[in-house]
Amino acid sequence: MTVYQAVYLQVLIYGAENWILDERQTKRVQSSEMKYLRKTLGARRTDKKRNDDIRQMLTTKSLRTKVEEKKFKWRGHLIRMNETRQVKREWETFKGRFRKIMDLADNISSDSTAQDSLDVLERRLYTDGHRSRSKLNAWLVESGVPLEAANMVINHRKRKRVDIEDI
Repeated sequence: MTVYQAVYLQVLIYGAENWILDERQTKRVQSSEMKYLRKTLGARRTDKKRNDDIRQMLTTKSLRTKVEEKKFKWRGHLIRMNETRQVKREWETFKGRFRKIMDLADNISSDSTAQDSLDVLERRLYTDGHRSRSKLNAWLVESGVPLEAANMVINHRKRKRVDIEDI
């Protein structure tokens, strides 16, 4: 396992603090990790051992968890970083521009002069954000049922209390 942690894992998740993984990419990285872990354990896929069981036997966390920890650690570095550092300034610039684009995409009635000032990538972000917001709004209108997450949470807590009081 020391080779896994010192070499394989480091190569596999190099630069992971900047990754944006979709489901397909996550599955590919996870399958690569599990292939290595299964070989380390001497287990075959035909043995029908679950991934969680293999990780538990080898006392290792999932790669997805490690990537999230790496991202969280990098964000902490960014927050604590001196304002004069180039990376910090670029991050703040990106955050500001991204928020501006998403706000612009949320407000349909915004003027076209603001949209004209966007470059190609920003314009694509704007259209994707606008399209996503429109689809969400259409789905909310078509469903006819408002989302009531708070009531679901309250009912869940009530059920838990009832179950505990019954014991």
